[in-house]
This record gives sequence, structure tokens and C-alpha cells, in this order.
Amino acid sequence: MLLNEYVDFVRGKLSKVGFHQIETSLPRTMLYHQIVRPNSKMQNEVFCFITALRGNLTPEAIEQYSQQAFEFAKQHKKISRISTRATAIIAYPLIITDTIPPDALNFVTKQYRPSHWHWWGSYYEFPVVMELSTQKLHFRKSTPIWGATYYVMIRKQVAQYFGIK
Repeated sequence: MLLNEYVDFVRGKLSKVGFHQIETSLPRTMLYHQIVRPNSKMQNEVFCFITALRGNLTPEAIEQYSQQAFEFAKQHKKISRISTRATAIIAYPLIITDTIPPDALNFVTKQYRPSHWHWWGSYYEFPVVMELSTQKLHFRKSTPIWGATYYVMIRKQVAQYFGIK
């Protein structure tokens, strides 16, 4: 699958499940946003950032982009702090690349473990890399004890939003 085909594919998937494209100050990035209310006691604000990084993808590039996306999501959240629902802000920085070098693969699947907490809700930064040459998604595989409930949902959303199969 080519880059433009995959981007159009993901945009279509996100639109079908209720995401809306919004403006972002991050360079070469498309951003989709949605507030999800899975039940009466919970609400999640989800940001999907999409960018393509050509050339040799590095752990530093993944970390930098993920942190920038997360900070943007934090600063542009719509959910009010005065809510009776449990809230979570979830940032999915999707990086599309032709191939992922072993050090970057190890970084995104095993080493990078961002953790964010706030008194009124949880923040999740969950970087994902789509390797076009293999059509595989790469992301953190382990689950922290404190995030067991959310990580099941997060991984399902990654497959739903960005997976080809």
C-alpha cells in the first residue's frame, strides 16, 4: 500500500466512526478529534495525529513527535474539568514510514513508556508506527498494572482506527 492510499484509508475509517478533522500547529500533520462516551460514568477525548516520516526513523523522532502531539492534545482538550464523569485524554500519534529500523522498533514497542496523570482524569500518550513495507502496526505491547483497564481499550482502538486488516 502506498502512503497516500493508506492516509486516505485511515481518514475514511476515522470519519466513519465519528471523528472530525481539526486544525493543528504541528507541521505535516493531520489531526482528527472525537469525544467518546462509552457509558454514563465515563468520557474519553481522543486525538489521532497522522504524519509520515521519511528516511531513517529514529527513537528520538518518535519520542519528539509523540510528545508534541500529546502536548497539543492536552492544550486543546474540550472536556470540562467540572464533569461528573471520569475523563481521559488519549493521544494517538500515528507515524507512517516505509520501514522501521530495529532500534526504532524496539523503542516504540518496548522502551517508550510515557505516563501522565492529572487529578481530574487520566492522560494517555500512545504512539503508533505503521510500517508500509510490511503493513504492520507497531506499538507498546506490555501493559502497566495501573493501566490494565484502559490499555485493552487503547489497543482495540489502535487496530480499529489504523489497522489494515
